[in-house]
Amino acid sequence: RGVENETYSSGTGTTAQALCAFSKKAAIGTDIDVSTKGGTLNVQFNSEGSHSFNDIWLSGLVSHVYSGSFELWSLKDQLFF
Repeated sequence: RGVENETYSSGTGTTAQALCAFSKKAAIGTDIDVSTKGGTLNVQFNSEGSHSFNDIWLSGLVSHVYSGSFELWSLKDQLFF
């Protein structure tokens, strides 16, 4: 979505922001709430020092924003495999 419209809650960006904040000591703890235009997302993780992380979890509210469908077989003349 970032190509045509702004993404209000990027999971990748939110997670990176939380881990960077922890690394720079701008956030305390390993359970961080991040406010985005789409709402608040929560990032939880384990740290091994200030620059190594594992067991990273992202959670927050979700909403359905789009539905679509296509028939794969209608593309058969355009496929090259």
